[in-house]
Amino acid sequence: MADPELEAIRQRRMQELMAQRGGANQQNAGQQKAQEDAKQEAEERRQMMLAQILSSEARERRKFSLLIPFMICLMTAVLIIDAILFISYFKSSTFKQFWK
Repeated sequence: MADPELEAIRQRRMQELMAQRGGANQQNAGQQKAQEDAKQEAEERRQMMLAQILSSEARERRKFSLLIPFMICLMTAVLIIDAILFISYFKSSTFKQFWK
């Protein structure tokens, strides 16, 4: 039912598109690799500069200071969970029995 010439044109066009897409993917992969390399190199330079500038005690304090936001999140989560449990305890029927 399909015209053989039309099918050949479709196949050729599909191959061209796939070739272009493959070339674009290779370029994108190359660009991504270059960006990752640049980020890694910048991080290494930053670490080298910090090692030269900061004393060992200052580096340890810096490492600890990076943990503080994480610790605050954990403490907040624990407080929220404790509050929920506290409220649910007071709403329970077993607690109400003590006040009758």
